Amino acid sequence: MSTVDISKTIADCEREPIRTPGSIQPHGVLLALLPQDLKVVQIAGDTQAIFGHSQQHLLGRSLRELGGSPALLQLTTQLNTAQFGARPVFVSHLRLQEFTFDVSGHLSEGLLILEFEPRRAPDRPEPMELVQRMASAVRSTVSVAELLHCMASEVQRATGCDRVMIYRFDPDGHGHVAAEKRSGDNIESFLDLHYPGSDIPMQARALYLRNWIRCIPDIDYAPLPIVPADNPLTGRPLDLTFSALRSVSPVHLEYLAQMGVAASMSVSIILGGTLWGLIACHHYAPHFIDCSLRSALELFAQVSSLQLATRLELDRGQRNAARRSIQDASLADLQEVGLSVLRRDAHRLIEVVGAQGMVMRIDGATFSHGHTLDETALATLLQWLDARRLKTILATDRIADLLKADGISLHANGIAGVLAMPLANVRDYAIWFLPELTTTVTWAGNPNESRPNADGRLTPRTSFAAWSEAMAGRSRPWEQDELDAAGRLRFALLEFAFLQIEEAARERESVQKRQELIMAELDHRVKNILATIQSLVRFSSKSAESLSSFTKGLEHRLVSMARAHDLLNSSRWTGASLHRVIAEELAAFCPSGADNLQLSGEDISLTPSAAQSLSLLLHELATNASKYGCLVVPEGRLSIRTERVINDSGISLIRLEWLERNGPAVVKPTRRGFGRLLLETVYEHDVSGGGVSLHFEPLGVRCQIDLPADRIVTNPDQQAVSHNV
Repeated sequence: MSTVDISKTIADCEREPIRTPGSIQPHGVLLALLPQDLKVVQIAGDTQAIFGHSQQHLLGRSLRELGGSPALLQLTTQLNTAQFGARPVFVSHLRLQEFTFDVSGHLSEGLLILEFEPRRAPDRPEPMELVQRMASAVRSTVSVAELLHCMASEVQRATGCDRVMIYRFDPDGHGHVAAEKRSGDNIESFLDLHYPGSDIPMQARALYLRNWIRCIPDIDYAPLPIVPADNPLTGRPLDLTFSALRSVSPVHLEYLAQMGVAASMSVSIILGGTLWGLIACHHYAPHFIDCSLRSALELFAQVSSLQLATRLELDRGQRNAARRSIQDASLADLQEVGLSVLRRDAHRLIEVVGAQGMVMRIDGATFSHGHTLDETALATLLQWLDARRLKTILATDRIADLLKADGISLHANGIAGVLAMPLANVRDYAIWFLPELTTTVTWAGNPNESRPNADGRLTPRTSFAAWSEAMAGRSRPWEQDELDAAGRLRFALLEFAFLQIEEAARERESVQKRQELIMAELDHRVKNILATIQSLVRFSSKSAESLSSFTKGLEHRLVSMARAHDLLNSSRWTGASLHRVIAEELAAFCPSGADNLQLSGEDISLTPSAAQSLSLLLHELATNASKYGCLVVPEGRLSIRTERVINDSGISLIRLEWLERNGPAVVKPTRRGFGRLLLETVYEHDVSGGGVSLHFEPLGVRCQIDLPADRIVTNPDQQAVSHNV
């Protein structure tokens, strides 16, 4: 039969009505009652042997009508006070027809389901005492492997089964025996054998997730039908999801028979709402496990599941802590080094996800570390990732098969596992690799032997002897904590990229604002310079005696402005030294080292506008002194002093005092030329809050210039000076 036919048959198996089989196992009796009056509406099992009445006699009658038996009267009283739900609860030990029965009850689709099972081991320890002893043994273990072995040992001791296995479901859906306890060495070991996922169909796993326990005392039983078949409240077959007597699939019974097993019990191991595995019990003769022991085992399975979950979480936490430590050490320099830290610490990042090799492509540059794909295969993989526009982490243990599904041939050179993580930029990746494991998996029988029979029903394989199969083209699966570690790394890198983007945006905004300020300042300066030149031209022309004198005076004044401009350029227009402004303006009249100039007092830094205006003012004073004042004769002396003062209004100022001596006798001018106009009017206009006081004393010109504090840039390193210039 073709693979398609087998797949269809497996699908049919998945649809088998395992929750509503329409029958029960024959070692007990099932009654379906209307809760309000305890009237029997459905029935299954040998009621004559237990109640002394046929099924026909019981159907349609209330338990209260049967009478005659003190036990039944006691039961009806207990039913009136019991609290029932979807999961079975123990009701009573009931003595009927010389036998003792365990009675349990639960609700199913509006009916009260009562199940009567013979009590076969009355001398067994109390359930709570048994659970406490078993749980104490499990708590004393120190590793996951030891815990699983202890679970198997405790259940084997409690049940007396020939073999108890801890059967774990792998991520790929298959299962394997992770721990085992046998009653003797003559019992064949199944430890480490693997089982295909089809051995336990998905609907059976879903049932294990809802109902923690299932027991088959004798696989050779003849099922007893439920009469009538349909629930009168729903018109559908009775739902036996939580029934202990529920009949099981004929395929499963045949499966157990092929293994030589005569009785079995399965108890679920559930971690965080997920079916992690089973405690699977096998016995090679019919073996009845009564209701109280099953209840104890179910409670033990729940306690053990919590213990196992805690142990696995602890182990995972320790591994994650080690990974975080490595990851944090690599990412500590991310802000300073940038993404190049990935290349520098590739050996650490390989360890973070448990890989054996790593490739990174950052800004178009690709580099590798450890065991990776060759150049050609890597180019193929990167092109495939680019085409997929990968946005989330991709993990596979069969990369060649994954590409083959897209029609791409990949010669993986011994690589099978790939974990690809996209970075912030498009087409940038971090990719980890795992080697191909050419290994041998030992199955419990050849998993390919299952075939449909002549009726189209799937039959189990005929042999469960160890059967080895070579597995190639696959790596080990990526563990969840490895995927989590990669996810944390990606989050850290994305966070870094976002911070870089935000920083770049802030920097662009700051640069734009600086450019706007520079342009505004430049516009202001140009306008001021043009206004000053316009004033120079206008007033020079009015005071000039000839075109030649106008041209010469204007040229000198423009040169003075240029010198101040050069000083400001040297400080990037942050300010200009007052003493340097004075020295530059007087350099042409008093060469360096000359003894006819005395400069003293505190040097300060002037704002650009104040420096330009003051330079013109000093130029006019020096020009006048060289024509008419102290700089005309060799014995003339010029003294300039700067100091901080507070005027009569309490305002802080810098005062510059210009004093000429030993020059020609001073004659007060009869007309107001441009130089005087510049001194007394223009400066005060340009330097708001400043002032000029000019005195023509007989011994020489004296000028007092005040600079307001807002035109001063303070320099704490400046000191008072007194020297010749």
